[in-house]
Amino acid sequence: MIRRKRYKRELTKLILETLAESAIVITLAGFVGPGAPKMLARFAKYKIWYVRTRLKSLHRLKLIELKEDHEGRIIAKLAPKGKAALERDELWNMQLEKPARWDGVWRIAAFDVPTVKKVSREFLRQHLKALGFRPIQKSVFVCPYPCDKELERICKFYEIDGHVSLLLAQSLGQYERVMRHYFDL
Repeated sequence: MIRRKRYKRELTKLILETLAESAIVITLAGFVGPGAPKMLARFAKYKIWYVRTRLKSLHRLKLIELKEDHEGRIIAKLAPKGKAALERDELWNMQLEKPARWDGVWRIAAFDVPTVKKVSREFLRQHLKALGFRPIQKSVFVCPYPCDKELERICKFYEIDGHVSLLLAQSLGQYERVMRHYFDL
């Protein structure tokens, strides 16, 4: 069961990534067009009927658009909802680059997201933890590595950029020793 879900998730991601690059043209024989051989190599691991089934279900979920041209070929394109899903997946796979030597500066992410955007606030917390931030308080997280771009991307995606601040500090006061131990500095 888990393997099937992973297989399905991998295929979904592959389809969305491929459509982000260009549209796919599908006929009864399979994929056609200028990039067909390259595309067939990408999907070689999957049975063509399963790819078609997945395309139809992604269309039902409104992640992709399927249109038929005058020759009976189906053209698949990425829908706005599909772009958002792909971007969300990229956000969850983001990782901070850890420099060989720490620069001695703590990055403190502090936020005050209104109750109206409670879901975004929870996702922000989860993202910060996934990136390697450590909570000091409910809305204050600490990290020793540069994270400006990553934090900005997350805030833009969840539309909370005005509610999050990134502070730089030389010391964390009473938390310094604990954080140095946690981050192995």
